[in-house]
Amino acid sequence: MKMQINQVAGFNKRPVIAFVFLLGIFLIQGCTYLISKPVQETQEALEVLAKINNINAELLQFKGLGSVRLINKGQLQTARAAWAGSMPHQLRIEIKAISGQPLIGIANDGQYLYVLLYPENKFFKKAPDSDILKRFLALPIESDMFLELLAGKIPLMPYDTATLEPGNDNKYQVLQLKKRWHGLVEKIYFEKKNFKIIKIEIYKKSLEPVCKIELQAFQKVKQYNIPHQLIIANLEGDSLHLKIDRYWPDIEINPLIFKLKPPEALQTDQGG
Repeated sequence: MKMQINQVAGFNKRPVIAFVFLLGIFLIQGCTYLISKPVQETQEALEVLAKINNINAELLQFKGLGSVRLINKGQLQTARAAWAGSMPHQLRIEIKAISGQPLIGIANDGQYLYVLLYPENKFFKKAPDSDILKRFLALPIESDMFLELLAGKIPLMPYDTATLEPGNDNKYQVLQLKKRWHGLVEKIYFEKKNFKIIKIEIYKKSLEPVCKIELQAFQKVKQYNIPHQLIIANLEGDSLHLKIDRYWPDIEINPLIFKLKPPEALQTDQGG
């Protein structure tokens, strides 16, 4: 009787084990296919990406001066700005009122993002990917993106596929970047005739762009094409208008400029 039970149990287990084994192979192969599925990009899209990556590729360090108009919740504030940048992560920005009063200092040394609010006597030290700039500028833009824009480069969101789509008329084309699980992450609008990039839209799991960047004019500085005017705006209508008045490319910059230290009297927030 005991032997019969073992035989029956053994007879029932074998197909079940085989089924589970085959199912496991199928799932592993299916997951591997999903993970390693090759990026499908058209040749035209790859050529456009190559052109974008080649924009000001040799520009590594720079300084600049300009004017800023910040519109936040309908309130307009005009200021002057000075900045220094060193690719790929280091950035320093000082914003002053027209009267000369310091308003805000921003620095990124590649390890930390520093923000110094002069009127409020507050100092912040955060991780480089912190959204603290959104807190003060009301714009969903990170330090590295701003650095690339100031260098005349085009920030590219992480993506899996790239395709070209026609614009509203035959004059423009749109490069669309998508993530496999998140869908559309970025649109780059450019003129077909001379490859002039005029607008960038950033998406984050949304049908509407969370950030729009308009490149309204460019200027030639040495061999580089540098924005003369650009606008960064969010969905709520808040925006930053930057006009670049003076620009110095390819200059030596002391790396200590990309660090900020709080004066002794300041309140400090060093959260991550």
